[in-house]
Amino acid sequence: MRPDLFQDGGQKHTSDHDASQPLIAVMGTTGSGKSSFINHITSDNAAKVGDSLEACTRHAHMINFQLDGMQGSIIDTPGFDDTNLSEYQILEEVSLILQTLYHGGKKLSGLIYLIDITSARWKGSDASNLTLFSKICGEDSYKNIIFVTTKWDLIDDEKAVKNEAQFKEKYLSFHIQLGARLMRHRNTSETALRVVSSILGQSETVLKIQKELVDGRMGLKDTVAGLHLATSLQQSVESSSKRLAKFRNEWRAASSPIVREALEAAMATEETKLRNSKIDQEKLESANQATKFFELANTMDQAAKFTGMSRSDLISILVTKGLAFFLQSAYGMVSKRTDSNTEIELLKQELRNVKEGMEAKNGSVYTSWSDVAKILGDVASAYNRIR
Repeated sequence: MRPDLFQDGGQKHTSDHDASQPLIAVMGTTGSGKSSFINHITSDNAAKVGDSLEACTRHAHMINFQLDGMQGSIIDTPGFDDTNLSEYQILEEVSLILQTLYHGGKKLSGLIYLIDITSARWKGSDASNLTLFSKICGEDSYKNIIFVTTKWDLIDDEKAVKNEAQFKEKYLSFHIQLGARLMRHRNTSETALRVVSSILGQSETVLKIQKELVDGRMGLKDTVAGLHLATSLQQSVESSSKRLAKFRNEWRAASSPIVREALEAAMATEETKLRNSKIDQEKLESANQATKFFELANTMDQAAKFTGMSRSDLISILVTKGLAFFLQSAYGMVSKRTDSNTEIELLKQELRNVKEGMEAKNGSVYTSWSDVAKILGDVASAYNRIR
């Protein structure tokens, strides 16, 4: 978790939102008009507008708005199908945003999912993104979802209406049966504000993944969304492996240098896909560690006292590097010991060394999960020696 999880021009927004004010998450695929939609609401070009398929919203932005005398906040999330992020990274990013909000006592009033009306047919990734979004929300929260079709100004109305009917029948019918709504945005402030206005005043919701991660203390890979992604990644691995085998057989049988060169390019592309899918699988497998960030909240003061760090230092660690695992584990291990021996003193010294190392390198000494895993391994080893 990063300190700039919610950002806009480098300014933090985690504390700008009043929990009593409406909080709306805006989601959608890259290129669906998400940033333009938000700018119509805020009227200050707060969300950078992408002019290509390369996603411009990298982290979450919390942007304040005012409508009909009521103040609220919009969360601009990373786009599904982001060109710069893998499937796992997108789920991780979105889940951390939602987890942070709920853990901080903030609930969503609504979710807006944008759909490009100019696409007559959905790609496989479009359907997959909708499924992932649905798993994140859970059926109990469908009533808080508004599906908003965008880019009506770029297509003939008759064709757009046909596309809309197809989307509704083929992909959105179940959501609508459970209370989701379908609205149109014609790239005007009037239509954008109409969508937001329809959310104001409705009951808040807690999403499925928020209940799982915070209330159930589940790891990301064990959530409904995580299980869906795990299945998708495994299918991708199997599909890429089959295609690679096919290309290799064709390459061996090919006599033309041109054909072989084309097959080599295809194999290189498939190998990259396969490697990335396997990397995502590994990350998802270890994602349970992320939920441990929040377990320190109830013992923050005790941990601060034990380590000699300030509360702000511990929070910084908690949201950036994952050393909370070490602090919580070490605190739990030694705080129950009333005796004193060499091993316990060594463990305390190890904790002090971590603190001093962080201070010496401005908190950047531990930058990866492998670093954290090593620390946890050291702590586990120490615990086995003293228990």
